Amino acid sequence: MAKSESRNKPSGRRAAREAGRFAIGRAAFGKISEVEGITVSRKLEGDLRRLDRVSPERRRAVLARKYGKK
Repeated sequence: MAKSESRNKPSGRRAAREAGRFAIGRAAFGKISEVEGITVSRKLEGDLRRLDRVSPERRRAVLARKYGKK
């Protein structure tokens, strides 16, 4: 790919946003959930706090294994 082409191509967060994907933080998700009437159990809150510092891949794997459909 030529340099001029790569400069015009969005990357990272901008590319994800333009593709219709984005991530929201826990506080924003909590506000949306509150409006929707969704509550998070204390057990899940604790798990999320404990998993704060692990990689997103590891966090998804742990939560899917524990809370996913069986």
